[in-house]
Amino acid sequence: MKYQKKLIKLIRLSLTNSTAKVKIGNQFTNEFRIVSGVKQGDPLSATLFSIVIHNVLKQLHLKGNISPRIKQCSGYANDILLTTRMMHALKDTFQKLKEISIQVGLTTNERKMKYLRCTNKQHKMDGIDITQTHLEQVKSFKYLGSIVNGNNSIEKEIKG
Repeated sequence: MKYQKKLIKLIRLSLTNSTAKVKIGNQFTNEFRIVSGVKQGDPLSATLFSIVIHNVLKQLHLKGNISPRIKQCSGYANDILLTTRMMHALKDTFQKLKEISIQVGLTTNERKMKYLRCTNKQHKMDGIDITQTHLEQVKSFKYLGSIVNGNNSIEKEIKG
């Protein structure tokens, strides 16, 4: 416990009153204060983010294989993939993820959020709205370097 308090104090000190410069070409901008978030490229930033996002995802109580479950969550770095069997499960899980994220100071980039419906049946391409957030429906997307699509085909992935 004593070490945890000391570590938290050291981290807080390293993030308080931080300044930065940006290099553009061969010149640096004027120095500016970093007033929110963590420093880009700082190894501590990635570690702190990993700790926070791990705890956020843990609160969703989603792990294991989707086969016996209604919902599942996968995450790597700042990419999160929610997999659900039913629309209401997607809406509930997304809402809970958003609420927990806000509590710990994380925000979502709504322009990057997508919704993929997996089915072999013909369906209308519609986005969905979940508590003031619109998710665009897509036919496929790239996740961790792999193409994921709605008809479970790996043809495009193999053709590359």
